[in-house]
Amino acid sequence: MGKKPKAKKPKGSGRTSSPEGNKLAKVLGGRIREERHKLGLTQKQLAARAELTEVYIYLVEKGAENPTIGVLARLAAGVGVEPGELLQEAKGGSSKAGRVRGAAEQLSEMIKKHAEMESKVLESIFREASSALSGAGKSEGRD
Repeated sequence: MGKKPKAKKPKGSGRTSSPEGNKLAKVLGGRIREERHKLGLTQKQLAARAELTEVYIYLVEKGAENPTIGVLARLAAGVGVEPGELLQEAKGGSSKAGRVRGAAEQLSEMIKKHAEMESKVLESIFREASSALSGAGKSEGRD
């Protein structure tokens, strides 16, 4: 029995090492996965489109590999987007972090609007009460 051939990595790609590189690699991997899922592609199908290996696609999506610019262009073409789009965090996000961030922003806005509305209601009640009290005081003085 022969050994299984190792997956070849494209020239110039490498493992991520710095915290900034790790974050960017994870964003990139998440965006590639997101776009691949939108198209209903498997990792194997994307690998074929981008002329890469399935293992390499898996490692990039996991954030464990840092593709070169040329490989990034092939991945982008494979999922039908511009390369720069893959480096931007998802707007509204399908990632957990993106969804949590979006929900937190919505909740913050709702609380702010609720506080503003509550303040206006209390202000209105106070004016009405003040008006009623000042009117009641005038009518008591007439007796």
